[in-house]
Amino acid sequence: MKNLRSSLPVLTLFLTLMGCDNEEFSSTQNNSISFSYNIARNAEGQSNSTTPSTVVVTVADEAGNLVHENKHLTFSRSSNGFTSEGLDLIPGNYQLVSFLVLDHENKAIYASPVKGSDMAYVVPGSLPIVFKSGSPKLTDVVAPVLALTSNDTPESFGYVTFGHQLPEAPSLMNIKLKVELLIGNIIYQDVDAIVTVKGYDEEGNLKSHEDFHYTGIEKEISIKAGLYRYTIQTISLGITDEQTIKGNYLWQNRSDGPYPVTYVFGGSAAGKKLSHYITYAEKQKNGPLIPESKITYDYNADGKLLTITSYKYSSNEFIPESYSTLIYENGLVSKITDRSFEQNRLNTETFYEYTSNNNVSKIIRKDITAGVDSEVNISYSYTDRVIDATYTFSNDQSFNYHFEYKSKNIVKDNTSRWGQHCSDGTYIYDKKINPFRHLGYVDYSFRNYSISNRITNNVNYVGCAFPEVIPLSYTYEYDAEGYPTQSVTAYNNENLKRYSNYYYK
Repeated sequence: MKNLRSSLPVLTLFLTLMGCDNEEFSSTQNNSISFSYNIARNAEGQSNSTTPSTVVVTVADEAGNLVHENKHLTFSRSSNGFTSEGLDLIPGNYQLVSFLVLDHENKAIYASPVKGSDMAYVVPGSLPIVFKSGSPKLTDVVAPVLALTSNDTPESFGYVTFGHQLPEAPSLMNIKLKVELLIGNIIYQDVDAIVTVKGYDEEGNLKSHEDFHYTGIEKEISIKAGLYRYTIQTISLGITDEQTIKGNYLWQNRSDGPYPVTYVFGGSAAGKKLSHYITYAEKQKNGPLIPESKITYDYNADGKLLTITSYKYSSNEFIPESYSTLIYENGLVSKITDRSFEQNRLNTETFYEYTSNNNVSKIIRKDITAGVDSEVNISYSYTDRVIDATYTFSNDQSFNYHFEYKSKNIVKDNTSRWGQHCSDGTYIYDKKINPFRHLGYVDYSFRNYSISNRITNNVNYVGCAFPEVIPLSYTYEYDAEGYPTQSVTAYNNENLKRYSNYYYK
C-alpha cells in the first residue's frame, strides 16, 4: 500500500515584474537587467549565510531562441540580499530559462527548477520566467531557488546538466513514516513495527541495510543518503508492507527537505475469531492452577457472533451454566438474551440503540432474575475523546461512568453517584489486538471497548462501595499476529493470580 501524505511550507517566493503587457517600450537602446533570487528551502546544514559569487543565466527571446546561454554575472550585496551585475538586452519580451547560483569555489549552490520537473511543485513561479526589457519600471528579475547538494540531480530540476560540482550532501537523511493497519473493521494507528530499509546503487547492488524499531503514531528515522533506490519494509501484527522509492525522490521529500512527505505503510487482515478461553486461578503463591470457567463463542456463516456460552468447573469437568443469543438489525446487535441452562430460564434481556454513525447511544437491560431494570444513556464528545455513560435503575439508583480514550483505548475514567466521587483510574495498554473488541458489540460495562489489551490498572477508590480484590496488572503471551494466547492477572492480594488461555477459530 502506498499512500503519501505531505505538507508544503509557506513560501515567500515571487517574480518582481513591473509594468503590463500593453506598456510601450521606452527606448530602442539596450536596457540593463539584473537578477536576484529568493531561497525557497535550504539544504540540511546550509544557511542563508552561504555567500553567492556568480549567477549563471540562460535567456531566450519570446520565440525560444537563445539570446544568452550560460551567461556568468557577478553578484554584489544589496539591501535585499544579492543582486547581479546588469545584462544588456534590447527592448523586447524575454524568458529566463535557467538560473544557477555559484559560490566562490565555483560550486552550484542554488538552482531554480523548470516547470514540469520533479522539483517544480516545490516553488511557485518556476522557470521559464517571462520578463520585458525596455520598461523603465523593470530593472531586476527575481527567481525562486532551492539549495543543491550532491544528492540532487539535474533531471529533477529540469536541466540537462548543472555543469558544476555540487556541495557535498550529508551522509544521512531523515524520513518520516506512519504505520496504519486495518484489522477487521478497526484501524490500528498506535502500533509497534519492524522497519527494514535497504539501499541500492544504480546497478542494483545492495549498499546499505538498516533495521529500526517503530512504535507509536509515526516515527522519523535517519538512513544512509545518496543511493540510487531504496526499499522500505514494515512488519506489524503479522502484516508486511513494502515500498520501493528512488533515492532522489526520497531526498527531495525528506522530513527536513523542501517538500516533506510522510510515507504511510499498512495493510489489512480479517479479524481472528475468538473460539473460547479458559480461566484458571492460582489461589496461593506458586500454588496449583485450579480451573474456574470457560467461555465459548459461535458464529454464523458471515462471521457474526451468534451465541456466547458460559461454563463453570465442577467435579473435574466444565458444566454449561448459561448462554447468550445475539440478534441483529441492519448489521448491528439489537438484542441480547441470556438464559440459564437450568430449565432454559430467561435471566436478562439487553436492547441496543445507535446514533446515526452507528455508535451505541442507549443500552436497556431487563434483569428478570434480580427484578431490576436499568438504562444506560451514552453521549460522545469526539473532539475531546470523551464518553459519558449514565446508568439509571428501576430501584431509583443511578451512577455516572465518564471515560477518556486515546487511540481507541480507555486511558482514564471516573465514576460518581448522586454527585459523590466514587473512583478514578488510569490505564496503560499494549500495542496488540484485543480479541474481545472484535466480537462485534459493546458490552453493558464497556469491558470490551478498548482495541488493545490493558497492561496496568491504577484505580483510586475514594467513596461508594468498592471491591476488596482489585486487579493491578496484566501480562500476555501473543501469537505471530498480535493476539493474546495467554494473560496473567495480578491482584492487590499477592497470593492470587488468574491465568486465561485463548483459542481462535
